[in-house]
Amino acid sequence: MSATPILVVVDMQRDFMEEGALPTVEPSSMIAELNAAMEAARERGFTIVATRDWHPADHESFQKSGGVWPDHCVASTPGAEFHPGLRFPECVVVVSKGSERAGLGYSPFENPAMVDLVRRHAGATVYVTGVALEYCVRATCLDSLKYGGRPVAVLPLIRAVSRDEAVVKGVEEELTAAGVVCVPQVPPELGGGS
Repeated sequence: MSATPILVVVDMQRDFMEEGALPTVEPSSMIAELNAAMEAARERGFTIVATRDWHPADHESFQKSGGVWPDHCVASTPGAEFHPGLRFPECVVVVSKGSERAGLGYSPFENPAMVDLVRRHAGATVYVTGVALEYCVRATCLDSLKYGGRPVAVLPLIRAVSRDEAVVKGVEEELTAAGVVCVPQVPPELGGGS
């Protein structure tokens, strides 16, 4: 099996946008670059994955169920829809997570389809983008390592929940220490400048 590179766009859903139930910091500002990255990845034959929270209404992470989060990304509701400005290629693989009542749903590797995808391309570079750095992006990077991928966190195409630079820096340092490559610029293979 060839180790085809993988581009993962994590949870770019309405409820994580500026006006959503659980907003991240200025996520809409990276839509154009994400579209360019997906187009560049498509042209190079990469596998493109869009992950999404797809929660039941009584998900245990919700405050009303004793969890820590407000209701968000309930399956088949407007808040669970992808940002309308994203232009996913036809070949995109959508991976849902958090679709059972139990569990936090941070990692797309809770879905066997994601595990299978990365294992089939063992050793592949897994470019990780999207939201939110401290939670689902972090889990995606760490689990990519666990299942044989070589994750690259594309920092200009990632947004956090926290506005505290120390929090953001701490997560980046944790990822780097674990073996994730954190890059400060969009790489050329994803449409970045030279």
